[in-house]
Amino acid sequence: MMDIPTYSSTLWDELDGKDLEDLFGKRPQFAAMYDWSQLSGDDWYHLLEKRPQFADRCDWEKLCHVYNWTRLFKVQPQVAKKSDWSRLSGTDWTNLLEEMPQFADKCDWSKLRGADWVKLLEMRPLFADKCHWSKLDDNDWRRLLFVRPEFKARRGKKHRCAN
Repeated sequence: MMDIPTYSSTLWDELDGKDLEDLFGKRPQFAAMYDWSQLSGDDWYHLLEKRPQFADRCDWEKLCHVYNWTRLFKVQPQVAKKSDWSRLSGTDWTNLLEEMPQFADKCDWSKLRGADWVKLLEMRPLFADKCHWSKLDDNDWRRLLFVRPEFKARRGKKHRCAN
């Protein structure tokens, strides 16, 4: 049996997600001694892209940019089952759902602000039935109706403004 070296910050701290993906692919036993708190969001993306089996160890708060989530789910959709969806903000949800509407069932719609709804509905009008229309202010309505005039009937009387 091979001796496994103990954690040494001088060596391990130099490794990024791509390095770890390569190392753990060749020597999976080394994963047991790694200090996972050292990984950044980009490191997590690069590691999980090729080694989704480490998703249980992922600090989803570090993988905070929805860009990383979207890229990761495109190449490793099974990782989505282990994701901490509560970490996403309304803006994150908007950005994710624009590209990957299949995750709508995970969305906490209450997190979306008026501007988030406008951006999402401009690209994905199919989510209109989920919209909290009262969150849209006059500026949001102007912007939405400019691109999607079909939503004019959804506008409440208290939100009338010149168009």
